[in-house]
Amino acid sequence: MEITSIKYISASPYVTKAQIMKSLDISARTVSNRLAEIDEYVQKGRYGNYTILDGCGVTYVNYLAFVDFLRYRKDLKAGRKVPQFNPTAVARQIGWGNLQAEYQ
Repeated sequence: MEITSIKYISASPYVTKAQIMKSLDISARTVSNRLAEIDEYVQKGRYGNYTILDGCGVTYVNYLAFVDFLRYRKDLKAGRKVPQFNPTAVARQIGWGNLQAEYQ
């Protein structure tokens, strides 16, 4: 038997920029621009300090924060009030929170 690939299950919401590009079908430039915008909201306190992990040549991003930002981007830029970031709610909205319910 020859092992040709290894797949793993991860409970971490962190993904690479390349994974974001692939899953959302957007360009590298768009991802980089959105991360720069998200960083502004990290500084303002909407997202935590560990939303963007950059080092050793690879950038990891909290996918739940990225999706939340895309959802409320226009409202945030316009200065409108938006719900507080709730990773659990975002996970449920994108289908991550329903996995356990399917197997019960």
